[in-house]
Amino acid sequence: MVMYYYNDTIEILEGSGVPNPGEIQYDPETGSPVVSNEIDKAPYIKLSPCRIETESARTASGTYIRSYSVFLPKSIDPNHLPGRGAHVRLSKEDGTIKNVIGTVANSLSTMFDYLIEVE
Repeated sequence: MVMYYYNDTIEILEGSGVPNPGEIQYDPETGSPVVSNEIDKAPYIKLSPCRIETESARTASGTYIRSYSVFLPKSIDPNHLPGRGAHVRLSKEDGTIKNVIGTVANSLSTMFDYLIEVE
């Protein structure tokens, strides 16, 4: 039996509702996801401990995008899971990821993929 440790943190944009379904906005010229600077300054609330894994990185029209998979404990109430388009902030315990803003791109049970725009 494999034991997973949930030492990392996921926070959700305060006031956005949980879950927060929505559309991911894309730049019509470049096709890159658009992340507003306003969400950097907005308040976030802790959602759950989690485990964050880096999946891939790519460049789309000059924008560096990193994708993370976020695993949540199965004990979390499914009604409190963020939906597609929700804004989240991710932090790893080891400090390799700190307050990185992301948008939920896909969700499968307690595993979530996030598109992150890194400046």
